[in-house]
Amino acid sequence: MSTRCTLLYDENWHLYEECLDHKAIYLELQGTDLEYEVSNGSVSIRIPNEVWKQILLNTNKIQESVERGPIEWADTESLFPVKENKE
Repeated sequence: MSTRCTLLYDENWHLYEECLDHKAIYLELQGTDLEYEVSNGSVSIRIPNEVWKQILLNTNKIQESVERGPIEWADTESLFPVKENKE
């Protein structure tokens, strides 16, 4: 069983909380075009514009979820569907 509490997701990324750690939110990115840099005490990650737009568009839903506390992953698809960007 996963300890991730999904806040928002799409095919190549996942914004979540660890269910037992309510002091942080995690962003997992997947794909071959990822760019990141790691140095002593620093991490820099390239976040694609479409991912950032979805996070910003859903900020209120994410905040409500964080304030409400952990929710089951099975519930998140109906609560936080990600709409396709049709630009």
